[in-house]
Amino acid sequence: MNIVDLELSVRAYNVLEEMGITTIEQLAFINWIELAERKKCGAKTIAEIAMKVTQLARGDMLKRAIEWEKRDGSYYRAERLQTKLDAIKCIVR
Repeated sequence: MNIVDLELSVRAYNVLEEMGITTIEQLAFINWIELAERKKCGAKTIAEIAMKVTQLARGDMLKRAIEWEKRDGSYYRAERLQTKLDAIKCIVR
């Protein structure tokens, strides 16, 4: 799943893109110190990204993606996303 699907602000998206983070898998392992040191990244942007990471950890975003894939008939991709969701939940615990 691409970070575009997270519906981030333009600033947050651009900061992540500059860091080379383009997928939610990469976002799960974000370097918060490096993020805070970014020139265009203030407290509001960090809070927005942190909120999205929290939603990912709870599985909200991936659950929605899984539902979309199932609705579109892509059960193989839905299974792969479910596996990623389970992995992210293990990492967060």
